[in-house]
Amino acid sequence: LTIEGTLIVRNTVNLNGAFSVAAGATVLDRGDNTAGFANLNVSNPWTNHGTVELTTIGNNQTVTLAGATVTNAADGTILVSTGTGGARYINAAIQNAGTVTINQPTSMSVSEAMGNTGTWQVNANQAITFGVGGSFTVSAGTVTIDAAAYLSITYQSFSWTGGVINGTGLLSFNYMTATLTPDLVQGVVTMAVNHSLVNGAGSITVPVGQTLNLYDSTVNKTLTIEGTLIVRNTVNLNGA
Repeated sequence: LTIEGTLIVRNTVNLNGAFSVAAGATVLDRGDNTAGFANLNVSNPWTNHGTVELTTIGNNQTVTLAGATVTNAADGTILVSTGTGGARYINAAIQNAGTVTINQPTSMSVSEAMGNTGTWQVNANQAITFGVGGSFTVSAGTVTIDAAAYLSITYQSFSWTGGVINGTGLLSFNYMTATLTPDLVQGVVTMAVNHSLVNGAGSITVPVGQTLNLYDSTVNKTLTIEGTLIVRNTVNLNGA
């Protein structure tokens, strides 16, 4: 199945063969008052060159995108819209070279590798929970977390090897290993670390007026605290 025009998903749609979305095409994973929720399941890895939007046009319907890994190409857009409200779930790994925009609180449950070399914009809370085999690598591009939002990552691993993380929102690591290679200045993004290990060559600086919270975690990085560091339970600081 190749979409060159528009695909509108209502209720449950299972795509079990080859699937792709061409440049300029649109997939609307859209809940409404008639069909209720929308659930698009794609069984095989696929590529998006167009626009895939999770949205609603009636009541607080649940909208889900699930299945195999989606490669969001440089000309592709994955958009989670507010619509008329409701829960949003993406239970599929995203390899993003294009644009991912989260405008409605979204939960992800993933057991494959994810990556970003494009633009990942978090304007509403996004929670990613990784199963065995799951990971998120930011090697280029930009991850922006809006001041009113958080990006929460739980279990397995997160690696920041290149590109930019900014936006002044909250980046939360929970029960996992985070490897941060570039230098991180708190306030460009705010970080909280819970039951986690933080490694990497770069340093962490907490400026005046900023607070870093560490709970039952180990940090193997250089720390410069000009603001406030709060440590709770057992915390190991092994950097300079």
